[in-house]
Amino acid sequence: MISPKRILHICNLNLFRHGQSYYSTDWKIRNGLIQNGHHVYDFCYRDVARWENPFRTTKLGINRMNRRLFETIGRYAPELILFGHCELVHPDTIAKIRSDNPHIAMAQWYVDSIVFDDKRKQLAERSKLMDMVLLTTGGALLASLKSERNRVAFFPNMVDGGIESYRNHEIDDLPIDFLFCGRDYNSARTERIKRVVEGLPQFKTETWGCLGNPPLTGHDFYRKLSQATSSLNLSHVEDVPFCTSGRMTQLLGNGLLTFTPETPGMRTLFSPEEVVYYESDDDLLEKIHYYLEHQKELKTIAAAGWQKAHGSYNVKRVTQFMMEAIYDQPFSDDYEWQNECYR
Repeated sequence: MISPKRILHICNLNLFRHGQSYYSTDWKIRNGLIQNGHHVYDFCYRDVARWENPFRTTKLGINRMNRRLFETIGRYAPELILFGHCELVHPDTIAKIRSDNPHIAMAQWYVDSIVFDDKRKQLAERSKLMDMVLLTTGGALLASLKSERNRVAFFPNMVDGGIESYRNHEIDDLPIDFLFCGRDYNSARTERIKRVVEGLPQFKTETWGCLGNPPLTGHDFYRKLSQATSSLNLSHVEDVPFCTSGRMTQLLGNGLLTFTPETPGMRTLFSPEEVVYYESDDDLLEKIHYYLEHQKELKTIAAAGWQKAHGSYNVKRVTQFMMEAIYDQPFSDDYEWQNECYR
């Protein structure tokens, strides 16, 4: 086990949004580290930037925020500096932190897809200064960030039992048969979602954040999840190993039957007895119809998915893996994803 550490977590908790995104990965990582006995000091870089200027705008406070980060490190004396997305922290700031504190472990986590050149370039520059880079992307894109200095590892999207607290698989006659909450950010995705919904006329369906409906945030989002029997996991990309939307564990963690594409590597994390994989839109529609008409089988798979999500991908276990990878320690558990670690 990793001994308790003082961890400076440079993250985006969105404190000025007053609960709108309390279920973000930033919060979940924080919660998991605390559950593992570490002390976590959150440096909410966007909130600090906004507060550090009289107009309360993020852009005008960026330089002051970077200076405050140096002050925080000096006062807190962290044993680990854990960077989240941190796009407003200057590269020169990170380089100086590294050169001034060679004894402090530094690690970066990142949960968005890195198939886009701008994100991959930003991460590549930062990764050279880190001891460990942790991504929710696997395969060649993950391995490409390995350098002489750092190690890289995949980590899965996680479940927090205090956030994903519903057990829909135990409830009959929920008001929504099929729910989709997500953005239709391009015409192809809009048509895909529209086709699925129009193909389920005999079932009670709802969509939010797409097809002209507003997105749900805060507990409105989780309250809506609590009313649904099944849902769809869609990602920006479906051909990158292990890369999937964080929505997947939000759905599974609340006991919804989850339909998800055949993303490479995903069967390592979830078996066909825990989620429903589909290969095409026609296959998806056929399977949605089948399971909504066979509720006993639906509940069995949803229950297995809930159990797997809370058992294998809970915040305590995933952050335990993260700390063992950061400190290059032997793994204390047989993590399903541990082969996606390049030391």
